[in-house]
Amino acid sequence: MRHYGRVTVSAAHVKSFFEVALDVGEVWSIRDADGFPAPENADGRRATPFRSKKSPAERVVNTVPDYFGFAVVGLPITEWRSRWLSGLLRNGLLDERRLNRLS
Repeated sequence: MRHYGRVTVSAAHVKSFFEVALDVGEVWSIRDADGFPAPENADGRRATPFRSKKSPAERVVNTVPDYFGFAVVGLPITEWRSRWLSGLLRNGLLDERRLNRLS
């Protein structure tokens, strides 16, 4: 797994992410031939970045040099909730407290 720069996520961003993703019905991320990135946050924890809209994911691959060449990938929210969340949690790539926001 490659390592990338640090990322930060405020509680307001997390709340907004879940509200929009649940409303729209999909989430977006980026990936390359090596898979989905998992950069460190300010606390040194790794997380796979997801976006509730396609345009912010596109902006990342178009403006952040570490992510040039990555593809933007959409996932149905039902698949993300049923398959991805448990794997992200199991792999330490999601804070369990954030799962409570999906209830």
